[in-house]
Amino acid sequence: MNKLLFIFFIFLTSGSFAQHEADYWYFGNYAGLDFSSGKPEPLTDGQLKNYEGCAVASDSSGNLLFYTNGVTVWNREHQIMENGTDLFGDTSSTQSAIIIPQPENDSLFYIFTTDELSVNTKTLYTDGLNYSIVNIQKNSGNGKITVKNIHLLDSATEKITAVKHQNNKDYWIITHNWGDDAYYSWLLDENGLNPVPIISPIGTAIGNDQRMSIGYMKASPDGSKIAASILLLTKWEIFDFNNLTGSLSNLIEINFPYLYLAYSCEFSPDASKLYISLNDTLLQANMNAGTQSDIQNSLTKIAIFNSPIGAVQNANNGKIYITNDLADSLSVMNFPDSLPGKCGFEKNAISLDGRIARLGLPNFMQSYFKEVSFREENTCFGDSTDFLIKNIENIDSVIWNFGNPASGSQNISRELNPKHVFSSSGIFRVQLTVWFNNIATEYFRNVKIVALPPLNLGNDTVLCEASSLILNAYAPHYTYLWNDASTDSVLIVNSDGIYSVNIENIYTECKNTDTVAVIFSEIPDINLGQDSAFCENTLYIIDAYHQGYTYTWQDNSNNPFFETDTSGTFFVAVKNSDGCENSDTISLKLLYYPRFKFGNDTTICEGHYYTLSANLENTTYLWQDGNTDSVFYAGEPGIYSLRTQNKCGVWSDSIFVDFEYCGPIYIPNIFTPNKDGVNDIFIIKGIDFDNWALTIYSRWGNKIYYSPDYRNDWKGENTDNGVYYYILSNAEEKQTYKGTVRIIK
Repeated sequence: MNKLLFIFFIFLTSGSFAQHEADYWYFGNYAGLDFSSGKPEPLTDGQLKNYEGCAVASDSSGNLLFYTNGVTVWNREHQIMENGTDLFGDTSSTQSAIIIPQPENDSLFYIFTTDELSVNTKTLYTDGLNYSIVNIQKNSGNGKITVKNIHLLDSATEKITAVKHQNNKDYWIITHNWGDDAYYSWLLDENGLNPVPIISPIGTAIGNDQRMSIGYMKASPDGSKIAASILLLTKWEIFDFNNLTGSLSNLIEINFPYLYLAYSCEFSPDASKLYISLNDTLLQANMNAGTQSDIQNSLTKIAIFNSPIGAVQNANNGKIYITNDLADSLSVMNFPDSLPGKCGFEKNAISLDGRIARLGLPNFMQSYFKEVSFREENTCFGDSTDFLIKNIENIDSVIWNFGNPASGSQNISRELNPKHVFSSSGIFRVQLTVWFNNIATEYFRNVKIVALPPLNLGNDTVLCEASSLILNAYAPHYTYLWNDASTDSVLIVNSDGIYSVNIENIYTECKNTDTVAVIFSEIPDINLGQDSAFCENTLYIIDAYHQGYTYTWQDNSNNPFFETDTSGTFFVAVKNSDGCENSDTISLKLLYYPRFKFGNDTTICEGHYYTLSANLENTTYLWQDGNTDSVFYAGEPGIYSLRTQNKCGVWSDSIFVDFEYCGPIYIPNIFTPNKDGVNDIFIIKGIDFDNWALTIYSRWGNKIYYSPDYRNDWKGENTDNGVYYYILSNAEEKQTYKGTVRIIK
């Protein structure tokens, strides 16, 4: 079945998206990402824990099918697939697995695996290159491995990649043999895997040291290039790849004089850039630079990480993602086709929601990331804007709609790479309809036509000495070149001169310029003195006098002196005969006598403290007992007095504080009315006078005392020593207390 490449655009971000077979990623220590929305979202349901290589399969609609670390296969339910264990890959093989669908077959998927290669005392230990076949229709769509560990190479390196055949239907699977310089290419077509490989003896002979086996191999998304990392030699080999014949040719090498560093590599979506890693450093090579020496010399550092860089991997949103060992996030290259400085690198930009990355990211068939999209050049308003299709391979015809109906018949074009003059600046939704094999596919892109910035440095001007003028030429995404060769968006001017700026848009190269003349003149001298304070009932005079000045105070008065009897901030602007201005400000605070008032005498509950405070600023305190704190806590009955003093005068006040019982009703069971001044009265605590009636009975039941509104005033008159009975009642509250009290005289 022919697979139509379907790319769609998110209008707000102008991003293009490729097929959905690479929507799901599972890698590292249970980490995962979902790219189905175009923006990677963390997944935490994966069961894969792996140090290096892994692979994931999704269908063309973006539905997860299965994933593997080269040893174990998990189905879409994150359960181990039937017969999905003991594959001949390895969790520490650089590219332990890659998954390729069989052409013209919706059911069968090939898992190619590479084993970790080790050499011990010249004995080679490896299971080499093998493949297994998944029938995804088995087990209600959860799949089953129906063919397992079919041997292809006895001793392959840890490198494997895949790309589409020139017919856009079949696939090439490419690896490097161990022990020689041979690159092997197998063809997978609708009949299955051709067991006879295409062998290209070219480049470095990989053998002797197992570290030569380590490192990534990647095909460019358009199938025109192959790059391979050779860890031990700190070398990258780059070849032309013939996706018709499967052969490699035209070796280019990138070399460094360091050991054990060449691990990862990845082409940008348009194959114009190659990204490589030197241990913890990410670099970009410009594949369009020219000769091998030019490409080597084009290497530019993009970023340095705090741990070794692992995989550098294309995604279906047109971006490249980078992992470094034991990180809890991935880094991203937002515009990988661009040169350094414009490639939009962001370190640690993609959270893994608590999961941990290691050295590997999923290994995909690279043609998933081949873009059929377009770009624009010369977007300054008034220019003729060029539209270029990034990949015109297999295109039958096109129709452009520039989203600019005001341009009339020029709004439509059938040219492959047309030009269009837009009728205004702004954002235009440009539509490209492409026919592949009589099938039409639409692509959209928001194109911004940039107006010349409204650059205006202002009129020629006269300023006063010791001041400065900020000339601001800022416009988004512009570079600046002032007459003094400075390159900031603003220029601070503090001397006479003629100043000019040229600005240029860093993306569109739109330019503009402006000039202004600046002259400086002397400024007047003014000083109102230090901030101050004064007492109430006095007048404060602020003196700003200077011969030949004019004055404007904060209330618009114009005298050289200002009088006030209130607090405030006072401001005067003065102007000399040359028109230069200066100003000064003084803050005045009106101080008051240290007045305070404790209020009326008060009664509070026993066991509490009464807090006394005058709460005044810039004041000293003297309490009745000599205490000088601003707060006093009264804990017993008495008269409390305070004397306050500040620069304006003295103040004092006093208060009587009493204490009373505030608890529940308490009736004593004994009192001694013997007139010794101690416990002579029958005191009932907690009752309100006028509400309680008290009746006292002798032991024979005779009433000897009664009060309808007892006021704690019974002194045991006409009683002898003994026990008496009482009844305390409140008719309104319907409460009654009964008990006995002993009288001892």
